[in-house]
Amino acid sequence: MAAHSIDRRGLLAFAATFALAGPAVAVTPLDAAAPLVVVIRQRLDVAPGVAKSKWNTKGSIEDLEREKALIDKVAADAPAQGLDPAHATRFLRAQIEASKVIQAGLFSEWTRTDHGPFADAPDLKTEIRPILDRITPEFLRLLGPALDTLRRSGPRTLLDAARQDLPMFAPRQDNALFAAAIAVGIAPLVEWARG
Repeated sequence: MAAHSIDRRGLLAFAATFALAGPAVAVTPLDAAAPLVVVIRQRLDVAPGVAKSKWNTKGSIEDLEREKALIDKVAADAPAQGLDPAHATRFLRAQIEASKVIQAGLFSEWTRTDHGPFADAPDLKTEIRPILDRITPEFLRLLGPALDTLRRSGPRTLLDAARQDLPMFAPRQDNALFAAAIAVGIAPLVEWARG
């Protein structure tokens, strides 16, 4: 596992705290953090398909070569969006790790149940990666406005926006797994908002 990989037990503890933080607060349409949370959720919704594809091919959850290519591209594209490349790449790393949380959780369940290959697994290169490649520029477009909002209003805005629609991530999946993943995905934003 790579050095930047997450501690899964610590993540689950963080997710439990996140889920119990209290009732959701309505987020206004003007809130710039909410659209970023929506795109984070969209990327996470692709993760089960990624997992199925890798399960069928007996592929590894980690693809360090692909991750490096994505991170290098984001670092190069960030300045055009007025973003610090370090912030942009840290944020993307968090999204990659969030996807791995879902993939690892599903792999664990499928191993436990001795699940066979999936008949409906999407093709990773032709179906999944084009979706992810469309989402990544959206992250860059929305990250700057979200950071501005968070600096003004604090992390509560983001936590509420993320928690508000938690059951909508992917109703066919265990919401606790998606709660853990979203906690990883928003962690850098919460840290930046707290200063």
